[in-house]
Amino acid sequence: LLWVRRLFPDQFRNFIFVRSGEVDTQSFGGEERLREMTREVDETLDYFVSYCHAHGLAATSFKAFGTDTVSELSRLCERIIAEYPNSIVFASKLIFEDESWWVRMLHNQTALAMQNQLHLRGIQMVILPMIVHRPRIEGEKKRRRSFHWTRTKPEEKVEAPVRRTGA
Repeated sequence: LLWVRRLFPDQFRNFIFVRSGEVDTQSFGGEERLREMTREVDETLDYFVSYCHAHGLAATSFKAFGTDTVSELSRLCERIIAEYPNSIVFASKLIFEDESWWVRMLHNQTALAMQNQLHLRGIQMVILPMIVHRPRIEGEKKRRRSFHWTRTKPEEKVEAPVRRTGA
């Protein structure tokens, strides 16, 4: 949310949050686990919606549950785009400071797989980085950030070039 607001200042005032709960063999273990998952999904969505409302932004949320998170999220996004056709889908991709091939396989595929599904349906999706820094060891020097977004003046705006396509 903060990245979207920083990268696209004053462009978006309405936010829709989506989350999918993955129903797996552990979830089938009992009704209590399903209730706990539903509560976790609701709490996460409520947090973001409440944050937006506290900052004067319109927000709502949608949720789904299923065995395939990517399919569930893609279906939710299709439904939202049908209702709000000028929407843009944003997702974050975890970028680990000390990333290995197995960490990359475990953590970074959902957003890319979802982007592929949505693009095949003509729905635009933008993936933004979410950098995860490893904890510093006591006495270790402060590490340089690989990517840092700042503006020198709050009123400074970044103008994107306008591209026109002929029809």
